[in-house]
Amino acid sequence: MYFEEFMPSLTIITGIHQVTVQEIDNFTTLSGDNNPIHTDELYASNTAYDQRIAHGLLVAAIVSGLAVQTGLAKHLVVSREIRWRFLGPVFIGDEIHAEISVKDMKPIPRLGNGLVTFAMRVYKQTGELVSSGQWEAIIRSR
Repeated sequence: MYFEEFMPSLTIITGIHQVTVQEIDNFTTLSGDNNPIHTDELYASNTAYDQRIAHGLLVAAIVSGLAVQTGLAKHLVVSREIRWRFLGPVFIGDEIHAEISVKDMKPIPRLGNGLVTFAMRVYKQTGELVSSGQWEAIIRSR
């Protein structure tokens, strides 16, 4: 979508993604975040969660991919800012999706682009809100 195609009331629902143990293990290796709450079944079983949880940043990365898959970022020039809140655990096997709403828009005519601010909400298959945030992106104008 080009900047002019967005409007403040637009809301897009992404597809669904099931979080796997392999994704958590791969993210652990990639990020170096080997906190046992993510990597050690025995350790995690003795926490408030009773099991391993996905890294919050892994969930954010998955949501980024889900957003791209909607076509929302086809004309993305650059992401300017991302603010993210981690509200609940995502477990192995959970299915997540995002609700992405246009919160604000500002044309930047001198650059031939516009700034779009998106509100992001991530839900599990249970309907529980597990993450939320705001994404500011520079989008190409027509």
